[in-house]
Formats: sequence, structure tokens, C-alpha cells
Amino acid sequence: MTTENLIRALVADRFVGQRPRVALLLALVSAIAVVATLFFSWIGFRDDIEAALRTVRFLFKFLVIAPLAALSFATLLRSTGPVSEPEMSTCATTSMKAT
Repeated sequence: MTTENLIRALVADRFVGQRPRVALLLALVSAIAVVATLFFSWIGFRDDIEAALRTVRFLFKFLVIAPLAALSFATLLRSTGPVSEPEMSTCATTSMKAT
């Protein structure tokens, strides 16, 4: 197979569907909507929400969960794309040229 035939085959086999990142963002938005609807329809708000907002324990839950959720979703989005080759440092390049 020549290089030109390989390029033609790769172009013809190109993925034209929905991007994984877009699908994951749509899934995230719809999942948040479904979970919020179910949560508030079954459980509802706390009667003592004003008092709970003043406690450290209640706020600490959000301080821990929000960064963990953001980090896990960012990791998930990062894993959907191609892996790029790490850049070689100048020291490694210099030592490779010397040998």
C-alpha cells in the first residue's frame, strides 16, 4: 500500500458522528436535571435550611464534593481525546544529539 492510498483510506474511514465531548456534556446536563428533579420531588428542601447553611459541616460537603466532581469530569473529558506525545525536554534532545 502506498502512502497516498493509506491517506485516502484514512480520510474515507473518518469518524463523522457526534463528538464524545459533546455527548458527555449533553449527558451531564440531562443527568443533573433528572437528579435534581427526583431529589426535590421525593425529598424536598430541608425545613431548617437556613440554620443548616450556617453550619460548617453543611458547607464543608460542598467544599469537598464540588472540586472532586469538577476534577473527575475534567479527567473524563481529557480521556475522550487522543493522547498526544509528550514534548521532549531540551536536555533529552541535547543528550540524544550527542550520542
